[in-house]
Amino acid sequence: MVFKSETYGNVTEEEMFDILEEKLTGRNDYTIHVGSDSQSYGQTNLVTVILVRWHKNGGFFFSHKQRIKRIENLQHKIQTETDASIKLGTRLKDELIDREMLNSEVSIDLDIGRNGPTKQLIKPIVGWVLGMGFSYNIKPESYAASCVADRISK
Repeated sequence: MVFKSETYGNVTEEEMFDILEEKLTGRNDYTIHVGSDSQSYGQTNLVTVILVRWHKNGGFFFSHKQRIKRIENLQHKIQTETDASIKLGTRLKDELIDREMLNSEVSIDLDIGRNGPTKQLIKPIVGWVLGMGFSYNIKPESYAASCVADRISK
C-alpha cells in the first residue's frame, strides 16, 4: 500500500510507520486522527488519511487513495468510509503499540454531523467506532475526514 505525503512524498506503509516513529518518539504534544472521505465520479474515489496534529500548531499527514465500485447510497458511503478508517486505525494502533510508542489515542474522524442528511447515522456509526476501541470526532471537529480527505478525494 502506497501513501502520499506533501512532506515526505510517496512512501510504503512500513516507511510511513518509520517516519511516525522518528517524529513521535519521546513526544506527547500531538494527537493522531484517521479519517476517510469519498467522491463518486463514475467510480468512487476513497481517500483515507492519517493526520498528526501538534498541540501548539501544525502537523503532517499521509493519505491513501483508491478507486472502488461506485457508491450511490449515503448510508453505504458512510459505512465504507468508516470501515476504511477503522481498518487503517487498527493497523496504526497495532504498529505503534509494537514499537512501544503509543503516547496518544488514535481518534477516528467521521464524515457525519448533526446538521444535514448524515445526522441519523451518528448513533450507529459512533457506536461502531466506540465498540472498536477508538475515540471519535464528528463535523465540524473531524478534520482528517471533512477537511484533508475531502480535499484529496475531489
